[in-house]
Amino acid sequence: MSVALFIATFEFFALCFLPFLGYSSVYAGIIDGFVAAFFAVLFFNFLSLKGWKLVFWLDGKKKGLQRLDLIVSCLANAVFLALLFSSQNFIVFGFVDNQVVRDGLSGFFNTFVAMVFCIILFNLLSMIIGLRFNIVVDGKKLSVVRIGLRSAFFVGLFELFILPFMGLFFVLFNSLPSFLSFPLVGLLGGFFGCIVAGFVYNFFAKKFKGISICID
Repeated sequence: MSVALFIATFEFFALCFLPFLGYSSVYAGIIDGFVAAFFAVLFFNFLSLKGWKLVFWLDGKKKGLQRLDLIVSCLANAVFLALLFSSQNFIVFGFVDNQVVRDGLSGFFNTFVAMVFCIILFNLLSMIIGLRFNIVVDGKKLSVVRIGLRSAFFVGLFELFILPFMGLFFVLFNSLPSFLSFPLVGLLGGFFGCIVAGFVYNFFAKKFKGISICID
């Protein structure tokens, strides 16, 4: 549940600003990604000060994420959305008639491609200039120094379900102005999409070990 709320928060802030920036340009992705992550991470870190934790499993042990690196999160999300928006211009599924299936395929494959490039870039910068993604887990400061490529599959898996839910909520909130409908779509689509994706993720994670990171 906490993961769903966390991702829904990112989607909420991302879609808050999207109507004012455009929907597919690389520049819009950079700005939207940076600003959305800025507010989402600030919100998360604030809630963490009040005792809220993002519960996840690391090496078979239950952990609580309490803090995220603000600047690296913003830069990473800016690069990710720029790549995602760029990828959407090339990876399309116009031959698929069903809108829900088309949204799901688009969400998965475009997210997967964008994440592969992001992970490769992060790992290279980690080796070359010592870039680190600092987090606080159960009161201990840790640094992510490398991310496994299979993580791209699992991140894409979430968008496989999030995007169709967003499409559904766009239809439901069609009568609302965009500055209201977009944030609601991001929040609800992100939350319910993650709830469903979480069950599928847990199934695959048992077989393929889930998201892979190397912590210093």
